[in-house]
Amino acid sequence: MTGSAYRTTAVPHTDTADFDGDCAIYAVYPSAIYAHGVTNYVMVQASPLANDSGVYPCDSTGLLLSWELLGCMVGTDHSRVLRVAGWELEEVRHVA
Repeated sequence: MTGSAYRTTAVPHTDTADFDGDCAIYAVYPSAIYAHGVTNYVMVQASPLANDSGVYPCDSTGLLLSWELLGCMVGTDHSRVLRVAGWELEEVRHVA
């Protein structure tokens, strides 16, 4: 699968707490399919101490939907782990 991912301003969180560290929410196309459904948003969590990154399903508000890994890799580069999961990170820039 090759798709697109766009970083959002949503704050990654669970029902009880926000995530610390290097986490971000991305809108993805095509949608992410996981065990409990389909979503258009994923969370990338990078852990410098463990030197790894993971991609997890979430909703548009940044709420983690499942700890099911959609992609993982050694290293903390968001664009690389998104590529492993099947999406290319797209950068949207405003040109005046």
